Amino acid sequence: MSNRIPLLKILTSDDLGDRSSFKGVQIFLTTYDREWFNVAKSYLEGWEKTEFYVDNHSHNIERPFIRKSDTYRERAEYHLTKGDYPACANYLRKAFEKELKRILPENVLYPGFNGTSGDNSVITLSKRNFSISENDNAWFYKLKEEEDTDVDTFRFISLQQMIDQFKKLVNQYEIPFLLIDELTGIKNRLLNPLSHDDLKSSIFKAELITGFKILDELQKIVSKVILSVKDNNAIQMYSIKTDYKNDSYYYRFELRSNLRYFQYGTHKIFLNAAFHTQYRSTEDNFSNFEIMEYDYPSIEKLSKAIFYASTEPETDYTFYENFMFDEIYTADGKKISELI
Repeated sequence: MSNRIPLLKILTSDDLGDRSSFKGVQIFLTTYDREWFNVAKSYLEGWEKTEFYVDNHSHNIERPFIRKSDTYRERAEYHLTKGDYPACANYLRKAFEKELKRILPENVLYPGFNGTSGDNSVITLSKRNFSISENDNAWFYKLKEEEDTDVDTFRFISLQQMIDQFKKLVNQYEIPFLLIDELTGIKNRLLNPLSHDDLKSSIFKAELITGFKILDELQKIVSKVILSVKDNNAIQMYSIKTDYKNDSYYYRFELRSNLRYFQYGTHKIFLNAAFHTQYRSTEDNFSNFEIMEYDYPSIEKLSKAIFYASTEPETDYTFYENFMFDEIYTADGKKISELI
């Protein structure tokens, strides 16, 4: 199981490290594992996905039944054209869930809970308590010697909560998503399509069509983690800025939480991420070394602090957003813009 995602990344990589890739190779990837198939589909964009079933309903002898593996949206569109609006709403709901899970940051999707809510759908095993191995038929958990019960747990939020969180995101970052009110307005239909008695009405059909329009806009959103902080290991970063005296300063800082890039149309932002500055010094010989122990809630706040430190006292500064993209680097010298 642990090798499956790395395998997908190898198969879809543009460069395996030696300028080679599998891009020009015809690949057939098969599995009997339905869950693994669904996971792989999200990684294999542009691949043909086909499902094989045993057709034993129309023949005495079992024969294969083969069909294209449709997306939730495609299935919703099919049922809309057939007038099966409840089925359309069901798949449309799934499509919304998939898109919102892609868009929303992890801390929103997996809120912590203390286990007192009565929800017993999640079993949490501390990695500090157990080691895991597997064979083709089972997973094996082995108890470690040291006991540690201080474990954070999480669960998925509901579709209604995801829509509410997306609305908060739109308002907080002033994202020009014009259909946010329509999304809020149809969420009850998407949540409980079978609870209404007008499932064949033109009104319900119009709401579904509105749902497709909103889904179109959600699919235009780019939302991805471009720097991932793992196991509390901060990522070292730096920037170089010339101050008002024409002295070039080297700023050293670290990223302490995932940095997520978000784009909708021409609106490009970075969601809040924790930064901690360490020091600055003149670039040429590291003289004028100055400790700078400050915390910032976003890359924009950090960048503006660098501008402020580079500006003559009691003088206004002009901040340009491209600084965040082209003048902040990872420790190995990559610009933020190169990670997007």
